Amino acid sequence: MPASRNHRRRVSRRSAHEHASGNKGTAAGRRPPPGTTAAKPRRDGEPPAPPAPDGWPMSAAGEQQWRDRITRSVDSTPFLPWLRDRGSLTARLQSRGHFAVRLLRQRRCQPTADEALALGQPPAVRAWVREVALSCDDRVLVFAHTVLPCQPRGPLTRWLARLGERSLGALLFAHVGFSRGPMKFHRLDHRHALFVPAVQALQFADGAPSALWARRSQFGFGAQSVLVTEVFSPALVQPAPDAAAPACGADSLRQDLGPCRPILKGAAPCRSPF
Repeated sequence: MPASRNHRRRVSRRSAHEHASGNKGTAAGRRPPPGTTAAKPRRDGEPPAPPAPDGWPMSAAGEQQWRDRITRSVDSTPFLPWLRDRGSLTARLQSRGHFAVRLLRQRRCQPTADEALALGQPPAVRAWVREVALSCDDRVLVFAHTVLPCQPRGPLTRWLARLGERSLGALLFAHVGFSRGPMKFHRLDHRHALFVPAVQALQFADGAPSALWARRSQFGFGAQSVLVTEVFSPALVQPAPDAAAPACGADSLRQDLGPCRPILKGAAPCRSPF
């Protein structure tokens, strides 16, 4: 049989199969066009993947990632002045009223997978982890999660051991030896390991939201590096109760730095497992 007749029969059978399966033009095994990703078929009864949150892109696998940019949207816009601000969060919170730090946990444990990746250490290696709730006028506004690798040891190890219920931000912004790396942003939901601790710390009286905005920075001091994640409560962008707020700026930062001066000088007692 001539080769041209065999070819025509094969093309005819393939076209008939595609027409019957409703997959015209995309035969099984054919690669998708360059620059596109083939959609993963769903199993019978499997619900469709949830849409991406408003203003936040998602990967092909449906997982959110820490990003160095944040998209302006209805959901994110109220938080942008807080998320993008590279100044002292402690000083800015003090401008809202009476500022307080409540120590939640401080221990050596395994960091999250993305924290280990950011710090450049294996996921199974333990690190010093500190978690605090930052409040103004008895309203918890920020959940702060700090990770310090156990090695190398240095001044940061001693300073965090003596910090207790004092502000880490005052310490970071008071010492000229600290350097701050790029900021990363994330819209945390139940899939992230920090979401549940953040919800518990922020004390939502009327039910927790489905997602919380967070930012992350890495601070360096000599050979040591500390990773600080701050998760913001929606109450932060809601009108605060009427209160006589102190002026924000260098004066408020110096006011909070007062209790930290003994730490920098090594005179404060150690009250933590560090």
